[in-house]
Amino acid sequence: MSEVRGDAGSRTYVLRVRVENTTDSTVELRLVGVTLRDGSALDSVSSTGAIRAGTTGSVTAAWDLPTDSMPAAVDAVLLRDGTAVADRSVPLERPPIRG
Repeated sequence: MSEVRGDAGSRTYVLRVRVENTTDSTVELRLVGVTLRDGSALDSVSSTGAIRAGTTGSVTAAWDLPTDSMPAAVDAVLLRDGTAVADRSVPLERPPIRG
């Protein structure tokens, strides 16, 4: 789920990600920030916590958006057994606005 909630005066970008661990290790996904269309960045950290092999987990992150801004990409880090194995900025499609 990816959406902007609120009205023109106060908006929040909400992203929920489901992770299926198909590895033999424990993994964790951290959403560490969002890049806006104007190039500015908003930092935060939301995490799935440890996801054991063969199980699933999810993470929901939320960022308060400046007036008239929209998210362009989310920054994510994947850890395997506590060690970062991927650090990516993932482009986003324009999310719907609800509210």
